[in-house]
Amino acid sequence: MRFLPLVILLLCAGCRDFAVDLGEDLPGKAFRSFDVRAHVPFEISVGDEAYLQIADMTLSFNMVLADTRCPDGVGCEHPGKADILMDISRTGGDDHQIVLQIPGQVRTPYELNDFVQHRQERFQLLSLVPYPVEGTETAEADYIATIYIDR
Repeated sequence: MRFLPLVILLLCAGCRDFAVDLGEDLPGKAFRSFDVRAHVPFEISVGDEAYLQIADMTLSFNMVLADTRCPDGVGCEHPGKADILMDISRTGGDDHQIVLQIPGQVRTPYELNDFVQHRQERFQLLSLVPYPVEGTETAEADYIATIYIDR
């Protein structure tokens, strides 16, 4: 019974509807802000912002939540997956977050990946590089996601 408040707190934290402030810059990383179009895949790095004018929306690659994809050349029971957190900001303070994921051991761009719906837009993670290599850890600043927005 004494763990119930902790469980409730964790559940509520998972339902938040606001941007996460990492409070730290990634060392040696120059962040970009650029315009994108619907129906045209684009690459975005952690910390970068992409602006979709038709929706008056800014999409930011906040962080890699998990990368459990099975490294190339390694025999794994499951292919694993990678999850990334994206911030969506619109004029008027309408901020939200979405989680996009991609399974491991798939050819990229992985156009069969599920879409995540938010308002009129649908977001799809087509690839996340670099792909894991056995025995090495990827720095968060090195990740690049390829995103597709359908509207």
